[in-house]
Amino acid sequence: MISMKEMNMARKKVLGTSFDSIGMAALLKSVDEDIQRGIRFRIAFINPEFVVEARANPRLSRYLETCRYNLPDGVGILWAYKQLHSQKMPERVTGTDFVPSVCRLASAREYALFFLGGAQGVAEKAKHTLEKMVPGVKIVGVMHGYDENSEDIVGMINRSGADILMVCTGNPRQEEWIERHFERLTAKMVFGNGGALDFWSGAAKRAPQWMIGLNLEWLYRLMQDRSWKRLRRQLRLLTFVRLVLIEKVMARNP
Repeated sequence: MISMKEMNMARKKVLGTSFDSIGMAALLKSVDEDIQRGIRFRIAFINPEFVVEARANPRLSRYLETCRYNLPDGVGILWAYKQLHSQKMPERVTGTDFVPSVCRLASAREYALFFLGGAQGVAEKAKHTLEKMVPGVKIVGVMHGYDENSEDIVGMINRSGADILMVCTGNPRQEEWIERHFERLTAKMVFGNGGALDFWSGAAKRAPQWMIGLNLEWLYRLMQDRSWKRLRRQLRLLTFVRLVLIEKVMARNP
């Protein structure tokens, strides 16, 4: 059986990072086909900060090119894609929203999940939240993100029988960990997902729906966390916009 990935999806780049133009429903259908076929693969949820980081980090850039699906996690990616390719992507596909969606798929198909990341107790709380939200989901293991003994962690994940592994230790640390251990992991689908465990555990609050609808989620996060680290991340958005506009002008005037 040919997957939707091979039939319908052609990648196009935004500042050197390739993206798949696919919505959430089609993504879930395609990854289900891949798992059923026994394919082992990686997914990346990429926002503008991630793209800027990849431009300065060749290792991260190479990693993204090996992912089977690169998704636009951020309205800035949708804007940039339209600016550079004169066409719209179907929708924003966030890692946070992907979590309950993949849990529902896992429940229906009896796939097992493992969560790695967050502070002590965060993954456990996220597990309880999602088990209540999605009856029948099998979350067979959790582990915080501060244990440096990777060999033991890989063994624990493999012994759990997980089909799907979510790693939430922040970019680019999570991608480096996945790349380093992917060949020894037995899970079929592996993906980094930043602060998703914090959101689903309640450790961090997501923006109200009205702010999400107005594409102001970034502003809500800045209001909640006014640290220099958060401000520096937001400044990368300005860098991203500048680079996109430069590339657009250069494409028009080769």
